[in-house]
Amino acid sequence: MVPFTFKYRDRTELAELFDAWKEKAEAIGERFKGTEPTLSEVTAAEVEQGVAQIKDLVVSWGFGDKFNDESITALVKSCIGVSDAVVKAYSDAFGNARLGN
Repeated sequence: MVPFTFKYRDRTELAELFDAWKEKAEAIGERFKGTEPTLSEVTAAEVEQGVAQIKDLVVSWGFGDKFNDESITALVKSCIGVSDAVVKAYSDAFGNARLGN
């Protein structure tokens, strides 16, 4: 288990962030619409999205590597689903804080 320190957002800011992610996902869908993207193209888009999500949520982590674009990209490329896990952990922590710890 690796500790992450998350950015604070209130409910409005979090909703705005999720709206922005939705727009980006739709833009990716439009980019591939009417084409047959290669697996490499789809993977590159997923990595780009995962890196952006981690950068949007996290301010530091407990890995030995520095928290920077290069190490975030390496993490997302090497661990399938890591950005989903980080988003889930953030959402869970936000929900627990809302309940009053």
